[in-house]
Amino acid sequence: MSQVQDHNDATRALELVAFLIDPDSRDLVQSLVFDLELKNAVVRQGSVDDALDFIKTLPSWPHQLLLDIADSPLPLSDMKRVADIAEPSTRIIVVGDRNDVGLFRDLIQLGVADYLVKPFTQAMLRRSLNFGALASETPRPPRAGKIIAVVGSRGGVGTTTVACGLAWQLAHGHSRRTVVLDLDVYNGAVNLVFNLPPSQGLVTALQNIAGLDHAALEKVLTLKGPRLFTLTADIDPKAADPLTPDTLNELLAALVDHFHYVVLDVPTRSGDILNTLMDRSDYVVLVADPTILAVRNVARISRTRDTANTTQRTVLVINNLAPKTPETLTTGAMEAALGRGIDHTLPYTIGLTKSQNLGRPQEFLPAAYGKAVLEIATDITGGGAKQEEQPGSVWKRMFSN
Repeated sequence: MSQVQDHNDATRALELVAFLIDPDSRDLVQSLVFDLELKNAVVRQGSVDDALDFIKTLPSWPHQLLLDIADSPLPLSDMKRVADIAEPSTRIIVVGDRNDVGLFRDLIQLGVADYLVKPFTQAMLRRSLNFGALASETPRPPRAGKIIAVVGSRGGVGTTTVACGLAWQLAHGHSRRTVVLDLDVYNGAVNLVFNLPPSQGLVTALQNIAGLDHAALEKVLTLKGPRLFTLTADIDPKAADPLTPDTLNELLAALVDHFHYVVLDVPTRSGDILNTLMDRSDYVVLVADPTILAVRNVARISRTRDTANTTQRTVLVINNLAPKTPETLTTGAMEAALGRGIDHTLPYTIGLTKSQNLGRPQEFLPAAYGKAVLEIATDITGGGAKQEEQPGSVWKRMFSN
């Protein structure tokens, strides 16, 4: 029989969720739970799909997840589905009946913490699970989230619109837990775009980075949807800037342990903070309009990335802010000037202002514009199932000059 203990606090993440195929394995895990006196654990008999269905009912993912793939015809496919949607901070332990080194390596590549072969013992299980005195120091989780810096080539090119639209599509179109970090602490517009109240959450987070665990994050984040959050500040223009390269590095290190994607709305600025943000990012989305000034600035920014993070991908987005005229720079002219291709083009649309003013992009974002932003999100995530068939395909489009 399934056991649920002390699960009345809806805001508290479960310490352990375990779903085992056979009753013997389930009973062994349940026995360990009782021996360790874990009061916030769920152990049930069931498959990977049963576990995912159960987790959908929870307010957040458990700290540790124990899954059984013994009866799965496609264990790697099943575990990739789990790894794609699990919060990066969740440790995943897998049990199965195949003593296969190749399978073990593939699971580790997906971010699984450990693989146990049946029949396993309670001692083996104790070593795999991390609880209190049993916990060992571990490096950054292999499934740590990705950082996306959305950077405008100049002011007014729609950086915030693209950042918010991209975050919305990652959270709702691709079911990824996503946070938008508004780094314009004086005049940020992220919460306005999402019709959310002003917040000082970013300032609070920067003042308590060392204690920024799951519970502390819940207090500083603003919720827009089941998987979409914002972290913003709205400080007095006379106040000192709370952002420094060191505090930003610490904050980002904390956020990637709790989110699949951290989207940075980067204001127009230069210097150490901009360099830190771009160096730390896995993706840099450069937003430009078809003007000479924007193209010149894209070229300048691109040159600075040539000697930076070699695993980083730069995504060039052209945002058409006005109807095309004979004087509008053509795609060919921009690509020739930059020496690289344009990855995505956002169409001009008169309905975009309406969606921003109403603060409900999911309802009023013009269809063509929303589709174009969804394509950017799909490009970054690798397209879900398509990425599984060809894991390296997304990197073939990596920017190089």
